Amino acid sequence: METKQKKGISLIVLVITIIIMIILAGTIILSLTGSGIIEKAKEAKFRSNAASLNEMLQLELLNGKKDLKISDFTNDKDVNKKFVIIEDKLVYVGANENEYNIAKNSSIKALKKGTGTETDPYIVATAEDLYNVRNDLKAYYMQVCDINISKY
Repeated sequence: METKQKKGISLIVLVITIIIMIILAGTIILSLTGSGIIEKAKEAKFRSNAASLNEMLQLELLNGKKDLKISDFTNDKDVNKKFVIIEDKLVYVGANENEYNIAKNSSIKALKKGTGTETDPYIVATAEDLYNVRNDLKAYYMQVCDINISKY
């Protein structure tokens, strides 16, 4: 009789432990997503990339280099789509509103992608932007820098 009672208590303890673990897992997942920790990490990565690119650009300019492109500094295609160099300045041309605001409030010039109207034209800064012009031929566009399409 004593053995059955010990087995019953062990089963109850196991069930309670599982319930506590499920509650803890849910709390951890909620705290990670609810507090925006992932968004803050993305923002930190963006700030770091932008500062790094800007610093490398300034060093190259001090060394007398001209006609620099973002691809001279990084092979990251995501970064190459978000930044261009216009008149020896790093310029953010990505479509992310949060990144735009970060760049605008730092030492980096930021251009909005635009809405395609005459007063707010789409910004064309990369080969991909130029290629996408074909998708809306009635919209207004503004090319903001030289675009190298030799690899296409």
